[in-house]
Amino acid sequence: MAGLEIKSEDVIRLIQQFLKENNLQRTLQSLQDETSITLNATESTDMLRQDILAGRWDAVLRTTRGLTLSNRAQMLLYDQIVGELIENGDRSAARILLRQSDALMSLRDADLDRYLQLEKLLTTVEFHPRLAYGADGKTKRREAVAHTVCSEIRTVAPARLVTLLGQALRWQQEHEYLSATPDTGYDLFQGEIPTLQHTEDVVPGHGYATLQFPPKQFAEAVAFAPNGQLLATGSSDGFIEIWNPMTGKLRKDLQYQAQDKMMGMDAAILCLAFSRDSDLLVSGAQDGKIKVWKVATGACVRRFPSAHAQGVTCVAMTKDASQVLSGGFDGMVRLHGMKSGKLLKEYRGHTSFVNAVLFSTDYTRIFSGSSDGSVKIWETKSGDCITTVSPTNSLSITSLHAIPGTGLILVGSQSKKVVAMDARGRTVWDVTLSKELNIPNQTPGEPVGYALSPHGQYVYVVSDHGTLVAISTKSKQAVAMVRTVEKAIGLCAHPGANVVAVWTESGQVALWRA
Repeated sequence: MAGLEIKSEDVIRLIQQFLKENNLQRTLQSLQDETSITLNATESTDMLRQDILAGRWDAVLRTTRGLTLSNRAQMLLYDQIVGELIENGDRSAARILLRQSDALMSLRDADLDRYLQLEKLLTTVEFHPRLAYGADGKTKRREAVAHTVCSEIRTVAPARLVTLLGQALRWQQEHEYLSATPDTGYDLFQGEIPTLQHTEDVVPGHGYATLQFPPKQFAEAVAFAPNGQLLATGSSDGFIEIWNPMTGKLRKDLQYQAQDKMMGMDAAILCLAFSRDSDLLVSGAQDGKIKVWKVATGACVRRFPSAHAQGVTCVAMTKDASQVLSGGFDGMVRLHGMKSGKLLKEYRGHTSFVNAVLFSTDYTRIFSGSSDGSVKIWETKSGDCITTVSPTNSLSITSLHAIPGTGLILVGSQSKKVVAMDARGRTVWDVTLSKELNIPNQTPGEPVGYALSPHGQYVYVVSDHGTLVAISTKSKQAVAMVRTVEKAIGLCAHPGANVVAVWTESGQVALWRA
């Protein structure tokens, strides 16, 4: 197969067939004229043969249009058509064909006697079958025409171009080179699965899909994959599911989900994180265990059964997916090796739950946020704590996010103060929300989730009332407020599109877009 050569002429004929089947006749003719290559093929000569034998000449001419037949075949075909037109009384059409068609002009040059016979037949009042069809008669003459014409035409299955492309895609799917499905779609021209991508950050304002969990169950953790094609949810009953963020539907193209064999853990899923290439998914559970999954197969490729003494609250992976970083209710930050399955480094110092962990862009430092109100910056290799800061007045730190293109880190907390700090822990700017999170006639809203727009132009904060506030990182002001869903408990944003997911304690994950 490696040495199999595809002829350019065959590629052109595939295109010609596609043009013909889609009735793009002018384009087809232009391509044939420019390349001097003709299709000369039809889906089935059986139908053409039947049309000739039945005298359905309009269908025959449609089929043979664009085909290259020899002069002999064309002369025989048009000779028969003219004779039958005269027999049926359509002498005007017969006259046009006899005197204007290229085939019968060739007959005049090649066999003048036969041409004059047709002229005589055209002008004679009484029709003479023997003069028109010869001694064998009309039926035998049709059979001879059918044999001659069909012998010069190749039979090709319909839609060969589309069929071959489909076969190529199926082969790539079967060999795991391609993960596209009817649900995801596929951009054949660019060779990639279409994703939600926007070049400009716009605040989401319209709900377009809702994931609904069974009664008494709800999502504890939600994460978009870096490639933007997957949305993972981890629920209070320990199940992990993969969704299509474009449609909000469960990815049934993943065989294990189609068979209801979900990824899962023995306790509630508290955190999720994808690898940078979106191939792996890390999950942390309330029982202190961590598992790493291969998303394509649903297989668990690594277990850390004693990752933490209590629940695992946050996880992250290194760029090469060789290490897993975690934080837990035990106040520890830990680094685990994917290859060895062992603890590589422990970072001690927090006096309460660790709620957020983040690698620096070069992975030489680790940031951790805790319920003790502090953010600690650690040296990854040595495990030394470089500095400790309390940017939000000692209230619980709930999230840490890198702000794209700035080198700054967004610090989310239980306070209404949104802070951006640099890699040394120094506050660069902050915004205090006052009434933005509140709803009239209700108790004041409290922030429960933080996220960033794809290009970092907005910081999104969602309250427990479901109010989404957008803060401009340029003006440092709240610029938009959107009511999403009530009883919100978390928020995350799509990496490349103006889409956010808000999940609630009532079992919903609401997808909103601009």
